[in-house]
Amino acid sequence: MRSGMTGSMKEEHPTLSIEWMSEAAMIKYINDHGLLVDPSTNPPTCIGYIFNFAGHGAYSPSYKIGDLTLEEIATHNKLLAEAEWQGMLKQGCGTLYLKRENGRNIVSDWPGVHRIETTYSKSSWHNFAGRNGRTDVWFYIGKDRWHGVNIGDNQILRVKRVKS
Repeated sequence: MRSGMTGSMKEEHPTLSIEWMSEAAMIKYINDHGLLVDPSTNPPTCIGYIFNFAGHGAYSPSYKIGDLTLEEIATHNKLLAEAEWQGMLKQGCGTLYLKRENGRNIVSDWPGVHRIETTYSKSSWHNFAGRNGRTDVWFYIGKDRWHGVNIGDNQILRVKRVKS
């Protein structure tokens, strides 16, 4: 034991309560026409998708946001989904999600605001995910053809616009 250390490690390093950690992790945000942004960054950055846990407050994937109304959360998430969608269309690539519903492959954004049925899909072997560990899908957004790849046991779909 190093000098100056006495007693058990538990006594010297008390466990932080969840409430304390939640309050410490909570940030202040500003409402920019319905989209919640973190003003401590330059330029201000969007907080990300917000999840409501009744009785506990609203959380982004990284930290507690505070107490928001369900309407504020829905507005923020819808505006964020639309901004991501427009960015993907402009850049020609992005991340969407692949779901299987009623025997059909559906491509959507995180909250499901934009949903598209695939026109073709195929499964193949992948060196990490194994047999049928890779799923390729093709779909249209407007007149543009897109290709997406999902690898492994998740819904993450990396998508790119197909060159004409």
